[in-house]
Amino acid sequence: MLDGLQSLDVWLFRLGNITLANSFFDSIMPVITSNSYVLPVLLAYVVGVLWRGTVRDQIFILLVIVAIAIADQSVTFWKDLILRPRPCHSFTDIHLLVPCGTGKSFPSGHAANNFVGAMLAALCYGRWGKVVFVWAVVASFSRVYCGVHYPLDLLGGALWGALVGWLVFWLYRRIVPTTSPIAL
Repeated sequence: MLDGLQSLDVWLFRLGNITLANSFFDSIMPVITSNSYVLPVLLAYVVGVLWRGTVRDQIFILLVIVAIAIADQSVTFWKDLILRPRPCHSFTDIHLLVPCGTGKSFPSGHAANNFVGAMLAALCYGRWGKVVFVWAVVASFSRVYCGVHYPLDLLGGALWGALVGWLVFWLYRRIVPTTSPIAL
């Protein structure tokens, strides 16, 4: 059964990395996967929220920071435990658009961190927060397209990140009374 799952994962990887390769994605996916523009935008958002945002916005930022810290560190634990090599270390005939990196593959830290934000946005902002899931899916797919993760790495990272985001929100709701001025 595991062989069949791994074969499906490799097939899906080749579909996303080789079959779907095109010049448009070749130009945007490395930018999306690198976070080179995402981090300045997020930093500007955080500064804006801390300066002029609502209490809800500020709590959202705090929850995201806590949850990403947890997800990011725990992903490292899982990678060290599972030791799955990245596809760019296993295959030479792939469409590699970014440096391969020395880390392991499962689960994807990029997917985990993006899905932490998506889950918390959905829980804090409802329907409008769910839009962040679209970004999380695109950012995660960019990891396959660029050749550094398998699809199951993304699924594992997405599930882990969503779970961590949900747990952080759940703990917040248990700690902060609903009558508190900082209750969501």
